[in-house]
Amino acid sequence: MCGITGIFDTRSARPVVHAVLHRMNESQTHRGPDEGSLHIEPGVGLGHLSIR
Repeated sequence: MCGITGIFDTRSARPVVHAVLHRMNESQTHRGPDEGSLHIEPGVGLGHLSIR
């Protein structure tokens, strides 16, 4: 199983806090991830876990 997390700010495109998105992504580690990454830009933060 893969996992996806995200934050999307449609109102003001404020910066996404890296630590918050990282914690969201880490909350899925019980699934046994092999890899994961984050992508952050103003107003959008996406995270994923890949399981091989």
